[in-house]
Amino acid sequence: MLKCQDIKHSLSARNDDGINVDDYDTSKDEVLPIKITREQFEEMSMDLINVIEILLKYATDGMQDKIEKVLHVGGSSRMPLIKSMLETMFPNAEQCCEKHPEEVVAVGAAYYSYHLAYNQ
Repeated sequence: MLKCQDIKHSLSARNDDGINVDDYDTSKDEVLPIKITREQFEEMSMDLINVIEILLKYATDGMQDKIEKVLHVGGSSRMPLIKSMLETMFPNAEQCCEKHPEEVVAVGAAYYSYHLAYNQ
């Protein structure tokens, strides 16, 4: 699982990656590489991405020109396909991409929990 997660992360910066089956099945004498390209990964992710695109369309229908800033949060915002989709959907908005988008989620959760605890 960790190796697959590493491959998913590397596909944001590289066009392909892979894994050797013999790393996980020591009964195999031969090296059996499994390769995946960014394009294949994006194709496998398309159902999820289509759902996100539809939700964003309905949530912002007619508002694209009024949105000035798009904050990319969460690990999926590193995917080149997601970045491209957001730039296309909000062409006039500043695209804010943090170095560690997962931390943005954590900071937001901390602020929200503080708000819940002290504003009841």
